[in-house]
Amino acid sequence: MSEDNRNITPPKQDEKQKKQERLAEALRANLRRRKSQSRARTQVEQTKTHES
Repeated sequence: MSEDNRNITPPKQDEKQKKQERLAEALRANLRRRKSQSRARTQVEQTKTHES
């Protein structure tokens, strides 16, 4: 175990792990949303250049 986890009881470790999993999922969702927004902006820009 690392020094950080020595004094943490197993229930606390479970809470910490669940929190890390929630944060990781939130980061993945954020990345998916940002990629989708970027793709949409790129399509709009391409459409504008083809219409001109």
